[in-house]
Amino acid sequence: MAQRLVRAKGKIRDAGIRTRCRPTPSFPTGSELMPDEPEVLGLLALKLLVEARRPIRTTVDGDLVSLAEQDRGRCDRTLIAEGQAIVRRCLRRDRPGPYQIQAAINAVHSRHPRRPAASARSRHRGGAGVPRGDRPHRQRRRT
Repeated sequence: MAQRLVRAKGKIRDAGIRTRCRPTPSFPTGSELMPDEPEVLGLLALKLLVEARRPIRTTVDGDLVSLAEQDRGRCDRTLIAEGQAIVRRCLRRDRPGPYQIQAAINAVHSRHPRRPAASARSRHRGGAGVPRGDRPHRQRRRT
């Protein structure tokens, strides 16, 4: 293989073909790239909120813990506050995108430290949490 490369380079040189290497581009870091773009902020908020809740998502043995059973008091409140502030900043811009929407959902899930999930509350009340407008209506028969 090395001999092939040497011969190819020789043929290029002998043919007078000019070669030059392009300078290596310098790429900005992620924060320098688009610091004020809503989707970049949404992704940052999502990462902060997910990381804040990471310790409560699994048991010591690695089993998943349902949202209703998670002890939100063990979350990193500093990361949650930072993530929620970024979500509010994104919402004020009113240019929603997938990361911002996912971050907003995670912000709602992390809002109350010990409050169970809404779906779990309504399950325990026998579905009493379902708004009346979402239930199917029976039509009365006219006689």
